[in-house]
Amino acid sequence: VETITNFDNPEVEEIVFDKQPSIYLFEEDFVVIGKELYKITFNTTMDGLLGPIVVYVDKSSGTLVGTDFRE
Repeated sequence: VETITNFDNPEVEEIVFDKQPSIYLFEEDFVVIGKELYKITFNTTMDGLLGPIVVYVDKSSGTLVGTDFRE
C-alpha cells in the first residue's frame, strides 16, 4: 500500500511557465503559460518506483488545475 510521507509538510514552489509544460490539465481551456501556480510535491513510499505525486494549483483562485505524470 502506497503512503504519502509528507502530507502535513509537502514541498511547495511558486512557478510560472513560459511555455506549454508536459503536465496533465484538468480543464482543456485553462491557459498555463504566464499563470502563477503553486507546484506541490507529495513524497510517497513508492517514489523510487513511480516518483512523487505532484499537483498544480492556480495561485489566484486556489483551484487544482493539473498534475505531473508518474512513471
